[in-house]
Amino acid sequence: MIDLHMHSTYSDGTCTPSELVNLAREANLTAMSLTDHDTLAGADEMAELTKKADIRFVSGIEFSSDYPGAVLHIIGYGVNHHNEIMDEHLKWINGGRKARNIEMLRKLNNHGISLNWRDIAAEASGEVIGRPHFAAALVKKGVVKHTQQAYRRYIGDGKMAFAERRCLSPVGCIELIRAAGGVPVVAHPYTITHKVKKLRVLIAELAELGLGGLEVYYGQKQKAQERDYLKIAQENNLIATGGSDFHGTASPGVHLGTGRGDLEVRDELFDKLLERLPS
Repeated sequence: MIDLHMHSTYSDGTCTPSELVNLAREANLTAMSLTDHDTLAGADEMAELTKKADIRFVSGIEFSSDYPGAVLHIIGYGVNHHNEIMDEHLKWINGGRKARNIEMLRKLNNHGISLNWRDIAAEASGEVIGRPHFAAALVKKGVVKHTQQAYRRYIGDGKMAFAERRCLSPVGCIELIRAAGGVPVVAHPYTITHKVKKLRVLIAELAELGLGGLEVYYGQKQKAQERDYLKIAQENNLIATGGSDFHGTASPGVHLGTGRGDLEVRDELFDKLLERLPS
């Protein structure tokens, strides 16, 4: 069993790479990938830890793309995390993230919420700071009872403290990942659309532009959708990947390897992923 979708304290997860590897050993995982948002800072550390634990590893990174009316995330597997082109784009993306955070904090303060940058930064262990850290700070301050409430009232899309952030287009993400020697894979396709016909058209278009895979097996959705996603992947000669999208305590009820209890990503999918990587 493998897990190709997880997050660490380098982005918005609550577990360090070392803790993730320990959990992977407990779950008897044979392979894993760290897919932090907009950063590859944990890749070297994770590679060393998994080597010692005799768990196969491939680098990963998850991007949000600029797609109207939906959440379209693209994971890059096997990217060279010392690639200069990738490094320049990450500086651009994270520069935009910082500007967004400043705007969100300004909006919260203007609505009478006493929150400062130290409060938010205290919730993050890595350099990437985003909405999950705002949500945690709002809970700690007693502004909301739980993080879901923070999104519903304040920082969710379109809410009073929401601010747009800098993103690449889906094609831009695909081209960047390929330029850095990786395989681009659309993550959790249900967040794009629940309509299979619409998804089929979109994935076919992206496949023509260099998409390499589709996250068929996901830790937070029902098995019924897997059949549709697998068929779409096969129609477009895409590899199927899967993972729990584990964030530690930030994803209650989701476990590494098994998701919400019924996830099982087969070992052979890791080999198929490696086969797609440029030589």
